[in-house]
Amino acid sequence: MSETFKSPPPDAIDEKNSAAESGSVLNLSPPLSPKEDRNLTTRVDLRVVPVSWLAYAIEGLDGARGLAGWRWIFVIEGLVTIFFSILVFIFVPNFPAQDRWLREDDRLKLVARLEADRGDEKKELTNVSWKKTIFDYRIWLMTLLFFCADMSAGSISSFNPTILSQLGWTNRRAQVMTIPVWIVGIIGSLIAGLGSGRWNKRWPFILCATCLSMIGWIIHLRQVQPPAVRYFAQFLIAFGTFIVMPLYIGLLSANLRGRAAKSFGTAVMLGIGNCANFVSSNVFITNQAPKYPVGFGTGLGITAFGIPLMFLAMFLFSQHNKKIDEKIAALAPGEELDDQVDYKYVY
Repeated sequence: MSETFKSPPPDAIDEKNSAAESGSVLNLSPPLSPKEDRNLTTRVDLRVVPVSWLAYAIEGLDGARGLAGWRWIFVIEGLVTIFFSILVFIFVPNFPAQDRWLREDDRLKLVARLEADRGDEKKELTNVSWKKTIFDYRIWLMTLLFFCADMSAGSISSFNPTILSQLGWTNRRAQVMTIPVWIVGIIGSLIAGLGSGRWNKRWPFILCATCLSMIGWIIHLRQVQPPAVRYFAQFLIAFGTFIVMPLYIGLLSANLRGRAAKSFGTAVMLGIGNCANFVSSNVFITNQAPKYPVGFGTGLGITAFGIPLMFLAMFLFSQHNKKIDEKIAALAPGEELDDQVDYKYVY
């Protein structure tokens, strides 16, 4: 007998995506200036919508060839990924200086613009101060912030079934009703990415979005009725967390210099930061259903911890920028700072 059809475990989804995410971010960064790099925040978790829709569409495969329905999601997604990976290998461009699909004049203009924006950024992985890179506070602070946000993203999948069952939706209908939650999150991510890029500020969007997620968690923790209100809380949590996660990725990428630092930083953020899914998939204890005091309390606490962490990041970055201003003011005529060390951070 096959396993009962259900959505794929959230930690399994994020395990298989974290490596692909870090590679995607690193691959997108080189052609972008710092401001555009920060606009990388328009990256959204589009994968969750097809996963939910696929779960609805292939319920009839549950038990086929001895596989549970949710396992078929991974089989189908894996085959599609293999197919498109071949196209990616062929068509994804190289780093700007080595790329061949650009016209020579366009390539030279792009390289010149990047050098003007980023300075003489170190591209090689040799003679790198790995100790300094590994213990860079910016990487670990942003990773911790990402972890706090990912707690919400992973938890949505964990308690969606409970809330939807309380509303009378089960099986295939329940799968469909999770899709609007993800779509609202995607819309929030796009709006924040475009807005933060336009005004060149990330922190107002991050703090407001975190507060929205906290309101959603509080609604669940207080068991506000009717169940439709708790369904609305899912939208608040998704909207908030889908805003802050890509903003953190863009902030880290924009505030690092050199390919070694960016490679290590994005790998740490998306590898360790996604480990929040291990927490979210274990704090919703079955015998505590449907109130889940431990699950909702943990989610609220970890999400709320992101606010003082963000204030800490803002303080540290602003102090650093003041020191850069002082160094600039002390420069003699004709002197310049090392643009790979003495540059201002953005937030």
